Amino acid sequence: MTRQGKGVQRVQLGDEWMYVAYVPLRQANWSLALVVPKNQLETQLDALNALASVVAGVLAIASLIGCQQIRLLEQAEDRSAELVDTNVKLQQEVQERQRVEAELLHAQAKLEGRVAARTAELETANHILQDSETQLKHQANQLAQTLQELQHTQSQLVQTEKMSSLGQLIAGVAHEINNPVNFIHANLPYADQYLQDLIQLLKIYQAHYPNPAPEVQAKTDEIELDFLIEDLSKILKSMHLGTERIRQLVLSLRNFSRLDEAAMKEVDIHEGLENTLLILQTRLKPKPDYPGIQVIRDYTNPALVECYPGQLNQVFMNILVNAIDALEEANKSSASRFAIDTLESSGQQQAASGTELGAVEQSAGSNLTHQESTMWQYPPLPLTFSFSPTIWIHTVTQGKDWVEIRISNNGPGMAEDVRCKVFDPFFTTKPVGKGTGIGLSISYQIVVEKHGGQLQCYSTPDNGAEFVIRIPIHQSNCKELMSDADRSQVNVDPAMAEGRSPLWCDQAKSL
Repeated sequence: MTRQGKGVQRVQLGDEWMYVAYVPLRQANWSLALVVPKNQLETQLDALNALASVVAGVLAIASLIGCQQIRLLEQAEDRSAELVDTNVKLQQEVQERQRVEAELLHAQAKLEGRVAARTAELETANHILQDSETQLKHQANQLAQTLQELQHTQSQLVQTEKMSSLGQLIAGVAHEINNPVNFIHANLPYADQYLQDLIQLLKIYQAHYPNPAPEVQAKTDEIELDFLIEDLSKILKSMHLGTERIRQLVLSLRNFSRLDEAAMKEVDIHEGLENTLLILQTRLKPKPDYPGIQVIRDYTNPALVECYPGQLNQVFMNILVNAIDALEEANKSSASRFAIDTLESSGQQQAASGTELGAVEQSAGSNLTHQESTMWQYPPLPLTFSFSPTIWIHTVTQGKDWVEIRISNNGPGMAEDVRCKVFDPFFTTKPVGKGTGIGLSISYQIVVEKHGGQLQCYSTPDNGAEFVIRIPIHQSNCKELMSDADRSQVNVDPAMAEGRSPLWCDQAKSL
């Protein structure tokens, strides 16, 4: 104990330092001192310091973690605030978009209503336009059809008038020719008889007067009496043949026109074919640059056919004229190809024998001109080549009801698109001015409508063409026949089904 004092002192007691703490006592004038060794106190202080350091470190770490958490919380709070703001903005935008979408839907509904109304108006107008267009097309088609019918009718009238005029002309010419020809033909037998009488008288005179007067003998020698007698008989015979030929030609012309037979009657179709061929004889004969057309007839089962003779002859004429035109065109093409081949062959021969030609020209003294040299190198073409124009005519009766006439040729043939239109009015493949395109159309009408028959065409390119005419033998039961035959169910040969002419094929094999 000491006097009242307070505080802490460090004192050394012996070798050891001590800490002395003084605490005054209130009741006495003394102080209570607490002596603690320095080592003990420092040990405790070190432990406390270590604990404090650990606590401080923990507090520091906790502070750092707390700060970080606070910072994270602040960031989260900021993000939450931003999210709230964003959410508010999004809600505002969504509300705005919903409002705009509602307005757009309303506008779309209004627009769709207007479009629907406008579409209905346009559809109504379109239907009206379509109806008007349909009516206009129908009227245009009717007008075109009417115009075509008028043109066809006009062409038929023109053709009929031409045929009528031709028939009248033929009848007039035949009548005018017949009178003098019949006069000459009728008097030729009398002239021949008179000539024979004069010759007999002359022979009797020569028998009784073998030595005539010198003047008579001189005149006899001058006129060559023996030759005159012989030649005069020949002249009369040739005159008789000529007048007979004229009479046959006039008869053929009259039979072809048949003006006196406008009504339906029974005729021999072979006679009509022969009359038509006789009229076309000038186009069938050979020419200097044309070999002519060979006509091969195959007439079987001759029968009388009830028909309009003049109209049927017109059908034969149209088909045969077309065949002749096709053969003439084929002949020109064949001649051109033959000329080209011949020139090429001549050119090769000339190239192979060039030395020979040079020697010949040199031996001639080089007096040949360029034209003469060219003619020497290219000799003239021969007038004959492989193509032989031919027309086949085949007739046959099928049973007791039908007669069939086939007219075929070995011309260039027709493509399918041309063959399908060959009976169309005004369709022609000939140059302008050479063909009108109504001949086969009128022929089809004559055969099908006038006679209740059939007219068919079979052809392929480079295989010729064949026209088949089938008409009833008796027109009185024409409807029943066409009903039984169904008009189109015809026995067709396999070669015809392929577009070839069986008659032409058979004849071509024989040739």
